Amino acid sequence: MLTNPVRRGQGGFTLVELMIALVVSLVVIGAAINLTVNISAAATNNAIYARTSQDARTLMNVVTRELKRAGFNVNALNRIGQGTAAPAHTRVEHNATGTPAVGDCILFGYDTLDTVDAAGIPADTTPGVISIAEPGEWRGFRRTVVNGVGILQARIGGTGVGEGCGSANHTWANLTQPNSLDVVAFQVDVSNFAEGVAGVVPDPANPAVSRVSLVGIRPVLVTLRVRSPQDPTSVRELRQWVRLRAEGVRLVAMPGPTPPPTPTP
Repeated sequence: MLTNPVRRGQGGFTLVELMIALVVSLVVIGAAINLTVNISAAATNNAIYARTSQDARTLMNVVTRELKRAGFNVNALNRIGQGTAAPAHTRVEHNATGTPAVGDCILFGYDTLDTVDAAGIPADTTPGVISIAEPGEWRGFRRTVVNGVGILQARIGGTGVGEGCGSANHTWANLTQPNSLDVVAFQVDVSNFAEGVAGVVPDPANPAVSRVSLVGIRPVLVTLRVRSPQDPTSVRELRQWVRLRAEGVRLVAMPGPTPPPTPTP
């Protein structure tokens, strides 16, 4: 009986084996693609987070650096230990209300040398005073919302010297761009403003009378919360204390002895 000879050297895969190999290849390729996408997304998120963090730190540095100058004036050294009342340059305006007193806007001033005298030496037309004639010495920061995105603004001019945050006489400029940073919150906490006794000094108007010198201690807690418009989940919050310089000084009457009680008839 004759049988078909076995053909040697013509091996191959069956249909089932090909299908299994195809499925395994697809699984491996899919896993590789998924890993690549995850790595790329993580790198993008890290870049966004790093940029948001850097922008937040830069913004906080700008705000705190300016706040540290609040109240400075060219006559500050001459007032130390004199017990004289501080002029208007120490004024701080804000919209902080409630308990604690927290707002999203603060205005302040500090003296600058804005003119040059005949000898070419920097001078100041109104030393020690923030005047309407020098609106550039009145600074400030506020948060506003444009098209649903928070923007931090700085006061760069205007006629509203000494006026509150709600005045329309201020000129503001954007410090942030809405397409790169969303300022979720900007808070200035002034609830810790207080006065401390600096000592007893003679009254400048009547040296024979002593007065209590009260120094206004003005620490401000600045809170800044920002996020990236590209990734709203990438939120950064920074907090920093700033003590305003050139604290206000005022004189009050010396407390007298407690009067004896009135006798009862």
